[in-house]
Amino acid sequence: SSAEKTSEFSARRGSFGLFGQHFGVQNQVKNYEYSFNQAYQEADGYRINSAMRRLFVQTQQKWKYNQNGTLKFSGFYADMN
Repeated sequence: SSAEKTSEFSARRGSFGLFGQHFGVQNQVKNYEYSFNQAYQEADGYRINSAMRRLFVQTQQKWKYNQNGTLKFSGFYADMN
């Protein structure tokens, strides 16, 4: 079987206190695959009450335990302020 792994990271800055970042990883080893993503973004805003903060985390898991059976899990969390 094959083994494949990828990962990435990015960050950005901008006007009005904008900051954002993202991290993600994917991996496959034999009959198991998973992915994980996380991102954060914040900004002071350009007028009153337009500031924001956002965080999210997401994962997917997949296990093929035999020829006819697969178990999958998906999870997601978000905090948007």
